[in-house]
Amino acid sequence: MTRRLAALAGALCLGLLGGCASTGAAPAGSVGTAGPSVTSVDRSDAGSVAVAFTLAMASQDYAAASVLLDPDKRGVLAALAQGSQGQPGTQATGTLRGGRQRITGDSGTVALVGRLCRIMPVGAPGPVPTTPDCIENADPDTESPLFTVRVVRLSGQWYVTFVTPSVSGATSNHPPT
Repeated sequence: MTRRLAALAGALCLGLLGGCASTGAAPAGSVGTAGPSVTSVDRSDAGSVAVAFTLAMASQDYAAASVLLDPDKRGVLAALAQGSQGQPGTQATGTLRGGRQRITGDSGTVALVGRLCRIMPVGAPGPVPTTPDCIENADPDTESPLFTVRVVRLSGQWYVTFVTPSVSGATSNHPPT
């Protein structure tokens, strides 16, 4: 796996930490290409939000991604963005659309279908890739964590979210005081 592909996968993993919610599935019709404005995202459609968030993350546009992220999770994104060593000017391109939505009540997941590539800016350090850094999914029912986005509806608007890991039975290896 190339370094840039690993960075793409890492950026996507934040937004695509999905899991399976319950049933109630209807395909989303949202289609996205590189750079939809977050102000133009249909916040009443979980698929549109999932696609826009994913494109923003792949472009390392953390400010745009933050607007689409569950407000309770924004601190985590801010911390990740601050520690990110991404390449300024990186852009996402491709075509993504929402696949099957597994929504129960005000939460669920959206599968992403399509192709997503990252374009590094001209003059970026490192070797010029001989193949594009792209990932692709054709399965609208996928449960792959790279193509599944967890969503939550708050005050009538959809946001991307993730499950905060809980630690139980953790031990510390700090020296005794």
